[in-house]
Amino acid sequence: MLFNVINNRSLLGSETPGPYLLRGDWDDHGFKTSFYLVFVRENGEPLDIGPVKILRRGLEKGYVEVPQSFDALDSDYCSLGQDQNYYESLAGFIDAVHEPILIGLRDCVNDRRIFEEFRFEPGMGVSLLRKITVRNVTETFRGILRGQASLTSFRFSYTYPPNQSGEAPVSLKFAVQPNSMPPTNIHAVIGRNGVGKTTLLANLAKALCQPKDDFMQPFGTVEFDDPEMTVDAFWDGDRFTNLVTVAFSAFDPFRPVPRYGAEEIDITHSYIGLRAQEVFSDSLDGAHDLKSYASLSNEFSESLKKCASAPRLRRWRDAIEIIESDPLFCDADLSRLIDYARRGDDSSVRNVFDDLSSGHKIVLLTVTKLVELVDDRTLVLFDEPESHLHPPLLASFLRAISSLLILRNGAAIIATHSPVVLQEVPATCVWILRRSGDVVVSERPSLETFGENVSVLTREVFGLEVTQSGFHKMISDALAGNGGSYEQAIDDFNGQLGAEARAVALAISRSMKS
Repeated sequence: MLFNVINNRSLLGSETPGPYLLRGDWDDHGFKTSFYLVFVRENGEPLDIGPVKILRRGLEKGYVEVPQSFDALDSDYCSLGQDQNYYESLAGFIDAVHEPILIGLRDCVNDRRIFEEFRFEPGMGVSLLRKITVRNVTETFRGILRGQASLTSFRFSYTYPPNQSGEAPVSLKFAVQPNSMPPTNIHAVIGRNGVGKTTLLANLAKALCQPKDDFMQPFGTVEFDDPEMTVDAFWDGDRFTNLVTVAFSAFDPFRPVPRYGAEEIDITHSYIGLRAQEVFSDSLDGAHDLKSYASLSNEFSESLKKCASAPRLRRWRDAIEIIESDPLFCDADLSRLIDYARRGDDSSVRNVFDDLSSGHKIVLLTVTKLVELVDDRTLVLFDEPESHLHPPLLASFLRAISSLLILRNGAAIIATHSPVVLQEVPATCVWILRRSGDVVVSERPSLETFGENVSVLTREVFGLEVTQSGFHKMISDALAGNGGSYEQAIDDFNGQLGAEARAVALAISRSMKS
């Protein structure tokens, strides 16, 4: 099979079918090894396979020199696809097509001996393994090529950093069981404002992404319950290999985690949200500029392009079908966006996006970015998704995320103050946080949360705060002023009490008279 190396996509030969390598100019700390593989079918249709990096033995910096055309790279070369979709796309071909491609490019996943031969080349760690882990190479991607299922149970805990009060730090346990009903791949941490939910997610992200040689663990610790798995095993990629944080509040301190080099950490990290990502900062709380509307629109357009071809396209369509239960999304005819993206009509993509409300923009951008970014063993940390969404859209949004994570063997932890989120997850996946001064305590709900009434869940989580605020407080004050007469309270409110308000008034009246 003849490979052709080109510098511009317009040079794809519609009359010459086969694989084409489009050279990139991405700089990995001095190494320029990036290519993009496209396969042209017999009918001239180009099929995007995905990003791949090629390394030559002894390369210390600069561009890797590759012949303009070749049947197979010689033994001084190796290649490595840069995401799960690359290998899923290749696996979708018949053996007579994908095997010559893998062999011709001397792929490290297809042949473990090639990987071991090049494993300690300078360019391997700095460039080829910059965004993926050894576990991806030896197990995840290899399993994809062989059609093996990869759903995994996750059992891990996060322990807060030591506090000044001297109390034992809070430790939260999380368990994900494949094929469970209801699904257990979304976990919720709930509590009142100021209890520390956002700080928890921020510290968890930092704990996962802190350099391997940072033994101080200033942001807490992550451990796996498996007796053979410890935090050390985590660094070898034996559990989560990818982290995605999502936050759309302009006020909370849930900022992007600084990007360290591949030689320092063994988990890839991506951020979806309002803040611009720093390239590097010595401070984990450095300043981040807020993205403009135009920047978010462009970000969506670029992400959609990456979702416009198989296998991401199938996952994007599935997610869109779920959120189209919302009438506005249904009327927007989101499926046309793929046609725009495929023909490079960025203006039309942005016009559709810009016409949406703020909440709908956040949902569409987040779903699209997650389809782009979520690979095998991904942990998603999501800060207060309810902030811009009405309850039905929030529920659909969570179902779309859960379905995607099931397909990609991932999990999510959501910080929330909304009982609507609790309705979508079982009690075994919920932690309630309470704070008294500097002391934080955690507990599971005392009742089942999945599908429970919102009012019941609100009382379960917020307790006395419910009875001392809002309409509860108004009804209580009215009854206190009229001697506890239920009938008088109804008159005081001119009969404008809903069913729950009447039940509250009756309960308070009876308690006052007992």
